[in-house]
Parts: sequence; structure tokens; C-alpha cells
Amino acid sequence: MNNIRTTILVLVWSIGCVSLRVPASVSGDNFVDVTVGNIPLVISAPHGGLAKPQGVVDRTSGTLVRDTNTRELALELAAEIEKRTGGKPFVVTNRLHRIKMDPNREIDEATQGGVFAAMVYRAYHTALEESCLQAQKIGGGDALLIDLHGHAHPQDWVEVGHLLRSSELAVPDDELDDYEWIRGPRSAGALLQEAGIQAVPSPKFPHPDGKKYFSGGYITRHYRKDGMRTLQFELPWSVRKDSGRRSGVPALTQAITGLMQQWKIEPDDAAASTGSSAESESKRPNVIIVMTDDQGYGDLGFHGNPVIQTPNLDAMARESARIDPFYVCPVCAPTRASLMTGRSHQRTRAIDTYIGRAMMDTDEVTIAELLRDAGYATGLFGKWHLGDCYPLRPGDQGFEKSLVHRGGGIGQPSDPVGGERQYTDPILMDNGVPRQMKGYCTDIYFEEALQFAAEAHQQERPFLAIITDNCPHGPWHDVPAEELELYQGVDLSAAAFPQQKGAPLRGNWNHDQVRRTYAMITNIDENIGKLLKKIDAMGIGEETLILFFTDNGPEGRRFVSGFRGSKSSTLEGGVRSPFFARWTGHLEPGLKTCWPAAHYDVLPTVLQACSVALPEGLKIDGTSFLPELQGTKVKRAPRTVVIQAHRGDQPVLYHNFMAREGNMKLVHPSPFWRDSFEGEPDFQLYNLEIDPYELNDISEQHPDVVEKLLADYRAWFADVASERQDPWAPPRIVIGSEHEKVTVLTRQDWRHTHGRPWAKNSRGRWHVRIERPGPYSIECRYSPEKVPGVITLRYGDVEIRQSVLPTTRSCSFRSVELPVGDVELEIHITEGEKIRGIRQADVELISTD
Repeated sequence: MNNIRTTILVLVWSIGCVSLRVPASVSGDNFVDVTVGNIPLVISAPHGGLAKPQGVVDRTSGTLVRDTNTRELALELAAEIEKRTGGKPFVVTNRLHRIKMDPNREIDEATQGGVFAAMVYRAYHTALEESCLQAQKIGGGDALLIDLHGHAHPQDWVEVGHLLRSSELAVPDDELDDYEWIRGPRSAGALLQEAGIQAVPSPKFPHPDGKKYFSGGYITRHYRKDGMRTLQFELPWSVRKDSGRRSGVPALTQAITGLMQQWKIEPDDAAASTGSSAESESKRPNVIIVMTDDQGYGDLGFHGNPVIQTPNLDAMARESARIDPFYVCPVCAPTRASLMTGRSHQRTRAIDTYIGRAMMDTDEVTIAELLRDAGYATGLFGKWHLGDCYPLRPGDQGFEKSLVHRGGGIGQPSDPVGGERQYTDPILMDNGVPRQMKGYCTDIYFEEALQFAAEAHQQERPFLAIITDNCPHGPWHDVPAEELELYQGVDLSAAAFPQQKGAPLRGNWNHDQVRRTYAMITNIDENIGKLLKKIDAMGIGEETLILFFTDNGPEGRRFVSGFRGSKSSTLEGGVRSPFFARWTGHLEPGLKTCWPAAHYDVLPTVLQACSVALPEGLKIDGTSFLPELQGTKVKRAPRTVVIQAHRGDQPVLYHNFMAREGNMKLVHPSPFWRDSFEGEPDFQLYNLEIDPYELNDISEQHPDVVEKLLADYRAWFADVASERQDPWAPPRIVIGSEHEKVTVLTRQDWRHTHGRPWAKNSRGRWHVRIERPGPYSIECRYSPEKVPGVITLRYGDVEIRQSVLPTTRSCSFRSVELPVGDVELEIHITEGEKIRGIRQADVELISTD
């Protein structure tokens, strides 16, 4: 085929450690796409595209959907293989719809004499042959070709074609014996079945026509020579469609990589070494994100606090490029939703911190999912606070490893039994399973994250490790003793802190709470020091981007570097966070950019640093600020950063918001803790260039600026409110899924209906979706009382009651037939005139096996 290279039509999408010869095209249309790989694996999708040139006659009458989506499947399969193995396959695909051309047939039959079809046919096979030759060079003579096709098998099975080399073809195909690779335990069919896909032929299913195998088409036969093995998959629509590819692509990957391991098809050492320098130059960085909980801007020596001891964070600040101002939400779960998605939290359904309003919608695409799909190991350690039950958990949202506490903090109604209020020796959820830990929670998060990083580095996988410590969030009864001793006898009154600039520190505050908070922060600082030392000792300091910031302002009154406001406020003290970015050799130490950035900018910044593209069609609010961190002068289009958060079931126009463009900030700091505000809004305008501490409201002097920022805010509010058909409805917890054996329902995720939220006598109901019919067992936990009562389980029109004995803490409903579908589930206890909700309920499908 070398004599026709002057006519190939090939578009090269990416360049690996080897190169293909791609002569100029003789036509303006290109239909054959090639991705160059660096492992001895070639994936071919000879038809399945959607392009149809005008004027070219259809190959057959009617609509051809038989092979649609095989091209998309091939590209996703290659990406999954690269994620699993770190190696990139060669990929040859045809974007042409089946129009008088089928590259899996011989040319005369395939093209039926059509000049255009013949040109594309030759282009495809030239590209495929070049790819196979290069793959065999990399494999030291051995390689594997996977040819993908679509069909409509009556039993919805995958049909498996030949996997042979020419030396094994001692007899004609139709006389082959039943080789182990055809139907034995090591065959492609067997590996597919292990991965969850039915296949023929396989140990379980013969070919429906009684054959031992099917021989495949032209590609399967023609390219099976020398050390090249070939395999053809005829894939049913259930695997090729978008929803089917989500499970089908990982299953196919498992089977293909399993075959390569069996046959020892791998890069030859000599061939692999030729690409090592190029690979090292393009090596993607590791990413570590540390976000603490309720640590304010002023809780650092670097920011002028003369009392607190944070030497490692202060050193990190000097070694980092910094963003200042950097904005977050005034409370925790909304900040976490924006960090995970790059979007304003109002778009994600996570609009508050408790009673069902901190659950993030499962259709959100997270930073973990994006980096995982790019080959990264992904881990989360500490606080998740975006849903405790399937399908809302971190493991359901892209994290391969998660070690987290439940709810919004240790010491809340979501604490596991036996782990209530335990910062020391806590019970944490290890990939969804309760695990008794030893040590202080902050120490555990950092130690586990470093172990995760070391294992990923050993496996030569880049990693994303997010450490979201719940400290220094209260309660403050359990803090590290050695660090607490550092602050014994230390003056923590307002007089001990500088007040020459900013808002004065008036009145008294809780000195013991400040002391305990500072002890927790110093413990965080010590772990930051260990983290930086360990990463450098591993030799990956120059390969690791480390970010540090906080989730909101400080809880309670204390020094905030002169800013007004604290946690829950949209004044600077409640929403302004440190932001340090350390990436040795890549970012300039000490550089500071004053371009206002926010929590939703972190995702696109990390993606740019990791050379991971944002998926087409994914809408985010953030913008990468990597150029600023690198010291590049960037001309930015003006934008208005909007932050809003408050209690309640839905955002309220003007309630507790800020809008900043350039140095001008409009703010309405109405009380976060209320569902709404009273009276007319009191808009305040500040020029933060000359008044960084928000001391002089200039709204009356600049009504035009007020109106401009109000218009930007109202446009933003309308946009986030139109994100979904029912934008503020919380996601539903799924019960009875195979992904979660026991669903633990707590007050964290119920929808509050009576009393004060989380108070002893409060009530609520869980919005759930029952995936499989019962019977279910429901174990209820509650605080004991000295009087008998009646516990009621209610769903729909059904009520089930039973007695509750005095002083008991739990009881069970057995064999409850919960209906499949959406249900509002409520459990409460009646004691005389008093009705109170329970604390937690464990719901489990009873096995009928």
C-alpha cells in the first residue's frame, strides 16, 4: 500500500513519542482521523461516523444507524485505557457515514467503483497500516489491533472475532480447533463476561449459529500477520449508546488490557526509552488542595496576627504566588460546591449547610471526575459536606479514595454511633465504610493524604489530593493538648492585636474559644510543614502544585486583619480568604496579583495547569488565573464577582450578597441566619482600593456605580435561577441501590418541617427514591426519655406504628414494603402532647436469597 501514500486523507489529532508520515491531501475533505500512540495497541473504528458529503450516493436505502457511535466509543475507549495504564493507544477512526464505502470489506465490494469512496478507503487503510507498523515497533514486533463495529445482536451480546497471529494459522479458519482463546477461561469472551458484558463465543455462550467463533471482516484478516494479533468486536446498541458507554467502556478496557497482559503485549524497553524525554517534558503535575474550615484571613502570622503561631504557612506564603483578594462563600458547603464544580453554588442545589440544602446534584461534573478521566488518582480527606448517602458521596462523584466525616462537621447529628463529637480517634467513612481511626483528625487527614500521594507516585500516576480539614470548626472541647499549651497564659484580648488600620476590635470575645481555635490552627500549620517536607523529600516538589485557602471567614469574634465581618457575612471578613499557590520552578515566589478571583476559579486554573481540557458544553462560572500566578500580564475583560448565601429553601433577591467589579464592591450584608430580610435593602458601596476595610459607604455619591453593579447582580441571579426546571429542589437520596447496602438517614439531610432545626423536638422528612422493592429493615436511633411513647413511620398514605419503651435509644421496623419510586419518608416519636423526630435511621434491603 506504500505506492498510494500520495493520496491519503489523514488528520493527525495528537502527537505521541513516535510520528506518522502524513502526506498532503489531494482533497479539501478529511474523513480519517489518527491519534498517535505510545503503546503496542491499535484501535480501529472503520465506520460509525456521521459525516455525509453532499452529492455522494448512499450505499443502501434507508437510514443507516447500525454502526453509529462506534467512533465515539473508540475515542472514549482509548481515553479509558490511557487512564488505566498511562499508555496511549493508536486510534484510527472514520468520520464518514456508510456511503458506498465499508473499510471492513475488500475494496471492490466496499466502494462499488466509486472514486470518492475508493479515495477514503485507501486513506483509511494507509493510516491503519502505518499505525500497526508503529505499534509493532513499540512492542518489539508484537502488537494488538482491536477493530470495533456495531450490530444488533438478538440477545444483546458482543460478538468476538479472531485473536490470532499468522504463525498459529496452520489450518484454514473454518477447520480451527476450539483453542483456549476462542472459548476458554482466558478468551476475550471470558474476560468480557468477567467485566459484566455477555459475549459470544465464550465459556458461557456458544455462537447462536452453532459456530465456535466468527472470523471477522477484512481488517481482522488482513492485518493479522507477523506479530500482530487482531480482534474484532461486534457491539450492540446497548454498549454503543451514550448511557451504555458509561459502563461498557470500562468493561471493554478491562478485557483488552487483560488480554495484553496475558499475551505480554507491552512496549519494548528500547522503543519505550526513545520517548522518555518527551514524556518527562509533558508530565502533568500532581495537585494538592488544602482548604481549612472557619480559618479566617487574620488567622495567620503572615497576615499580621502577632499571637498565632503559623510558621509553616507563613513560609509557604513567601514561597508561593498569591491571589489577594480571593473570595469564597460566607459558609462552608456552598464554597465546597463551587470548588468541586467551578460554578456558583446556586447552580448545584447545594445552597445551605444543613437540613437537605447541602446536597449537591449528581449531574454536576466535579474536578475529581475531570482529573480522574484524565488519568489522575483522586483522593479526598476530611470534610465533604455535599451529601452523605448514595449517589451523593465523594466516591460517587469522582474520588477513587475518600476518608471523610459525615455531615457538616464532627459533633453534628450525622456523627456515627460511638464516634459522637470525637476529634481524637474519630470514626470516619473510608470509601463509604465506617472506620475507627487513631489520632487527632487533622493529623489523620494529612497522613492518609500523604500515603495516598506516595502510592500514586509509586504507581507513576499523577494525583489530585484534596485535604478539607474540619478544623478549626467547633466544637472546641477536643483540641491537641501540646498546641493548646502553647497558648496558655497568652494575652488574647483585643489589646494584643494591632488596630492601627481597619475596623476597631470592640467589646469582649470568648478567649478560651480563641485559644482553642488557635491551637487547632497551629496543628494544621505543623501538618502543612510535614506535607511540604514530604513532597520535597519524594522528589516531586517541582511536579506538584499545592494550593491553600479557607472555606469562609472565622467563626466567632476575633482578629480579622482589620476587616469587618466574620463567618456568614458578605463583608470582607466573612468572604475573604488567603490563597497561596506553591509550584516550585513554575510559579514565582512572592508574586501577588490583585485581580479579584474566587472559589469557582480554582477548577479551571487546576485544569489548565494539568493540561486537561474542559469538556465541550460544560458550563462553568470560573476563569483560570494560572497566567496571573505565573506572572503573565493578561488583559482581562471586566467581570463582576458575585457571592451570595443565606439560610432558607431558595435564594432571595438582594439577601446577603456582594458584587465586585475591579475595586468597586456593592454589598448588602443582611443577616445570613434568616430566610429573608426585613424592609428595603440597604445597599453599601465601597472603593476597596482606597477603603479596603469597608469603612466609608459611598453609595450616595455614586448611584451610577450602584445601579451598574445591581444590574450585574440581577442578571447573575436570573441566570442561576434558570439553571434547572426546578432549581431549588434538593436531590433525592437513593435507597435500595447495590452501591450502598445500608443507607443512613440523619437530620443533616432531612427536610425540616417542625420546630427549630436540629433541636431535640424538631421534625423532618427525607426525600428519597426507592430503587428496588422491599422488604426493608429500618433501624431507628433517638435520645432516650423516661416515659413510653409511640414511634410512627410514614410514607405516602401509609403509617406504621409501634410502642417505644422508656429509656431506650433504638428500635426497628421489620419487613417494611417501601414502594419503588420517589417517596417522602418521615419517622417521629409521640410522647403525650410532644412529637419529636428521631436522630438517625439505617435503612437496608432485606435479602430474599
